[in-house]
Amino acid sequence: MEAITCTLRSMWRSGGAFKIRDLGSNTALLLFDDEANVNCILMQGPWSFDKYLIGLYKPGDDASVDDASFNRASFWIQIHGLPIRRISKVNAEAIGQTLGIVERIDDFSSSDRHGKCIRVRVNIDITQSLCRGRMVNLGGKNLNGFLSNMIVSLFSAISVVF
Repeated sequence: MEAITCTLRSMWRSGGAFKIRDLGSNTALLLFDDEANVNCILMQGPWSFDKYLIGLYKPGDDASVDDASFNRASFWIQIHGLPIRRISKVNAEAIGQTLGIVERIDDFSSSDRHGKCIRVRVNIDITQSLCRGRMVNLGGKNLNGFLSNMIVSLFSAISVVF
C-alpha cells in the first residue's frame, strides 16, 4: 500500500493532501480534505499504477464504500480520418455514443485543434473488451474514421472519498 500511496502523491501533486486506508481485495479508501481536488483528479483520469487501471469511485452523500462499482471508466477517445466538413460536435457525440456515455467533447471551434482529430471523453463499460478501431459510416460512404483509445489489460480498484 505504501508504494501506491507514494505513486499517487507524486501523480496528483496538485491534488492536495489525502489519507489512504487499505480495505483489502485490491481496494483502498482515499480521504480528501477538499472536494475540488477530488473533481480535478477524476477529470484528469484515467490513472494507472504498475500497468493496472485505477478505478475511481466518488460516492454520493448516502452511499457507502460497499456500493462502489468499478465496471466503468472514462477515457479520452480520439476520432481520426473524418473529412473536414464532417468534423462537428454532433458527429463527435454520435460516434462517442457508439462506445459509451459521452461526458464531454473537446472545444475544437478555436484555432487550438488537436491536429486532424476530435477528442471525446466517453464513459465506457470496462467489463467488455475495448476496441482498437471502428469503421464509421458517414452518409452511405464508409470511411476509416478510427477511434483510438487506451488498451486496458487488467483492472484493480481504488475508491475515492473526500
